[in-house]
Amino acid sequence: MANLVSQLNHQIGQLVDRVRWTAREQGLSALVRKGLRYPMKPLFVPGAVENLKDERRRIRSLDQLYEFVNGFNYRGITITSWQKKAEIASLLRLLEQSPPKRIAEVGTATGGTLFMLTQVAAPDATIVSVDLPGGREAQPARRVASCVPACA
Repeated sequence: MANLVSQLNHQIGQLVDRVRWTAREQGLSALVRKGLRYPMKPLFVPGAVENLKDERRRIRSLDQLYEFVNGFNYRGITITSWQKKAEIASLLRLLEQSPPKRIAEVGTATGGTLFMLTQVAAPDATIVSVDLPGGREAQPARRVASCVPACA
């Protein structure tokens, strides 16, 4: 029970940090918009997955794939890639020639690069993607604090 309480306290702390960050960096109107949309997001996931599959079928090139990933938005659910288009497209072209059976991605963020890697992986590939708690939303100090015990 104490472990559950500790986990809940940690998650509440992360939520409070995100609320403060959003209010400070994006303003109160963004905070209100996100606050109204956030509780509904889990309900939109099945639709987002179906939309992702449907739209993916229309993609004919890796350049189009990059544009699709970075423009995807289904009711506030987005995926983006932080890599430069030329760099990730070159990597994907290399991987497409010899589809990997194993992929390890460090730093999932919003999953755009992960999604693109799944498109060039072998059908039976094992894909592992990891990120720090809170991903890209985590504040730098919290990221370092989260990493220290694992890195020691």
